[in-house]
Amino acid sequence: VSQSSNDTMHRRRKELFFFFALILAGILLFFAVCFQVWVAQRHSLWGDELDTITAVFRNWRGPKNFWWQIGQYPSAPPGDYLVERWLYRSGTLSWLYEPAEELFWRLPYIFLYTATCILTFLGSWRLTRSPFISFVAFSLMLTSQGPMVYATETRFYSWLVFFMSASIWQLL
Repeated sequence: VSQSSNDTMHRRRKELFFFFALILAGILLFFAVCFQVWVAQRHSLWGDELDTITAVFRNWRGPKNFWWQIGQYPSAPPGDYLVERWLYRSGTLSWLYEPAEELFWRLPYIFLYTATCILTFLGSWRLTRSPFISFVAFSLMLTSQGPMVYATETRFYSWLVFFMSASIWQLL
């Protein structure tokens, strides 16, 4: 067996394993998102989440406006409130607001959870070029308790995990 045919066979095997890892990761991500949606619909919003949402309903100007509300809770970045405000005011998912209000408010954070898991897979692939290591990193992010819980809360924690992951993979 020549060296070039051996290299070709090894490369094809690696491509096949990468394709298999990608399909398996997609299936796992689908079930994880379904689980997050199920959890988001089952649990009602709690106090801090309602404080986050309160800013969405305030006017831009006037006494006790949107920016005043943000100043009352300086622990969260204003971008979090702006995304929620855009989601509500734009009517992008208005069909979801009435039947599943909890899911409506938590959906951007579930999207961030999904994006963080995908970012972990792509970042580890860029760093190692190993489908196995990329799948393991993806699986660990997918099943980590912190990001899973953060995805079901209407708070800025999902943004924190997403940007932290993005900056770590960018630095490596």
